[in-house]
Amino acid sequence: MDLRVLPKDIIMGILLYLQCPVGKLIKDEMEIYNEDHNWVYTKMKRMFYVKNIMPFSYYYFDKLQDPFDYDSYHKKQNIW
Repeated sequence: MDLRVLPKDIIMGILLYLQCPVGKLIKDEMEIYNEDHNWVYTKMKRMFYVKNIMPFSYYYFDKLQDPFDYDSYHKKQNIW
């Protein structure tokens, strides 16, 4: 596809996105979200994965407050 066909503001947006690693960070966090679980919520809701219990936005901010409750924290720290 020839980028010259697109409007200039869209081209600038694409180039800005390519320069910024935010997209990759979000993708990586979504992959962790899909595999992560929290033992407290697992006991309460009887569902293993966090993705089945709460939306990503709740998960993200809850994980910021209490990272120790999540399996991904322990895997990252090589505690388990």
